[in-house]
Amino acid sequence: MSLFYCCANSILLEIKEKIRKVKEYHEKLMECLGDILETHVPLPTYESTSSKRKKSVAHEFSKGLLSLSDILEILMNKILTEAHDPYVLIDHTFWPPYVELLLRHGIAVRHQENKLKIRLEKFF
Repeated sequence: MSLFYCCANSILLEIKEKIRKVKEYHEKLMECLGDILETHVPLPTYESTSSKRKKSVAHEFSKGLLSLSDILEILMNKILTEAHDPYVLIDHTFWPPYVELLLRHGIAVRHQENKLKIRLEKFF
């Protein structure tokens, strides 16, 4: 009985160590993805002249929009928490060029019946 317990315990410890390493790798990948998106795909800005009125409009323009990394996080969380209904409703906080980028590159797909819903594409 003790040999079985020892063997099972070592296998359990080995699996726990592998899970820990995978979680660390996942965190590192997510940080890298966030850095890349922040650098290369920043939030949109409203280009205008230097008037005070237009500057406040520019701040309001980008204030309500989600970054691409936020959109991806929402899509990933939705597919993990609700696999039976992984679609997210696109609202005013989703900047249309970001949605189009995800759709054109096959990262997300539209719902067949409701074009205002998208989900992550299945990657195999």
